[in-house]
Amino acid sequence: MGELWVTGEAGPGRLGDLLRERARARGVPVRELAPGALDMGGVRVEILRSGWHPARSTNDNSLVLRLVHGKVGIVLAGDVEALAEAELAQSSRDLRADVLKAGHHGSRTSSTDAFLRAVRPAHVVFSVGAHNPFGFPHPEVVDRARSFSAATWRTDGGAVTAISDGHRIVLQQVPPE
Repeated sequence: MGELWVTGEAGPGRLGDLLRERARARGVPVRELAPGALDMGGVRVEILRSGWHPARSTNDNSLVLRLVHGKVGIVLAGDVEALAEAELAQSSRDLRADVLKAGHHGSRTSSTDAFLRAVRPAHVVFSVGAHNPFGFPHPEVVDRARSFSAATWRTDGGAVTAISDGHRIVLQQVPPE
């Protein structure tokens, strides 16, 4: 069984608290991550952003992780928006990654020029549902990612998988059944 990684946020309508309670009731360990790194079977998980900051939006309180497998990196940007992206881009942290799971589903408030410049992804994946009412990802955000020569992927056409041997990474789309 895995773990539930959290920031400690109560969440809107106390959703975060309820999620932690349900996980514990089902025997799922809950871990509030602190910035740092974990080694998980040959993959280093760097916790770039964690913790609950009351002055921040729920989105900007998202966990941001960088997975490193050999020479391959993946940044999982949660739902962060421009403020958190700016803080990360201006930090001394190494954000470079082959793959970026775009923050906030490709909304206009995420995937800023500064953040994309810091990450320099070859691939940007937009986690979006089919026919989502928000129009995610926004076309200008897709164009912005492409202006950095990144290939773009969307999950509304099926799952996007990434396979790494530690030297290179291959992405492919698995259509829904």
